[in-house]
Amino acid sequence: MRVRYSTRTQARATRLQASSGDIPYAPRLRERGYSVTIHADALNLKQHAALLPGAGVNVIEAFTPPPIGNLPVGEARSAWGPEVTLHINVPETLFHSGYDATFAWTRDLLAADPCPNKFLSFTEVGLLGVEGAMRDVFLAGTRAVLDALREFPYTG
Repeated sequence: MRVRYSTRTQARATRLQASSGDIPYAPRLRERGYSVTIHADALNLKQHAALLPGAGVNVIEAFTPPPIGNLPVGEARSAWGPEVTLHINVPETLFHSGYDATFAWTRDLLAADPCPNKFLSFTEVGLLGVEGAMRDVFLAGTRAVLDALREFPYTG
């Protein structure tokens, strides 16, 4: 089970973090075996990296690194530590750059954060009703990510 704390409203999240220093109930939930997640899909996370994740939070999800967001995965890992699981959003707009660019982005992301405590996901990709050239773009992008994961597996 996970408890989700949303940072979609940046001002509200910043006030809560700044006023309390942490999500007040997170350590108690973690002590009881719950996973505590922050939804962090903001494009300007670099400005808020020091505020996250807070005591007891063990997952940062919907984290989107450059070229969409402004916080590289290596900097996020340095700020948040190896005990925090990064749920990394693969920006599907990257797929429009082609297979090679998507493969290189995934490879570089894996190299920038050798910690295995992460997973990649596609939050907006949906092939239902997608046809023709657009379907080919999404399939090639997905293939590039999977190929990079196969070629550069975690070996630690």
